[in-house]
Amino acid sequence: MASPVTLYTDGACSGNPGPGGWAALLIDDGVERVVSGAEPHTTNQRMEDLWERLIAETRRHDVVWHKVKGHSGHALNDRVDALARGAIATLVNH
Repeated sequence: MASPVTLYTDGACSGNPGPGGWAALLIDDGVERVVSGAEPHTTNQRMEDLWERLIAETRRHDVVWHKVKGHSGHALNDRVDALARGAIATLVNH
């Protein structure tokens, strides 16, 4: 049996519409992998619509969902929030 993989995700938008970012932190057997990206002109709803792609992938895996309230002091959730906002900054700073 494969070891469980933990995934934290978040999306952010600066203005609505405006530049937006997303980020994910995957933890697999103690090894972390971060992925993130940004769109120059999007909405906060568009950044959240990326969930549809994630949900589609769950058909291939045994998934247990745990909702973590955003901006509640959860260290790893706060980390992906910062990564999503950092992805926006890569657009704004160019």
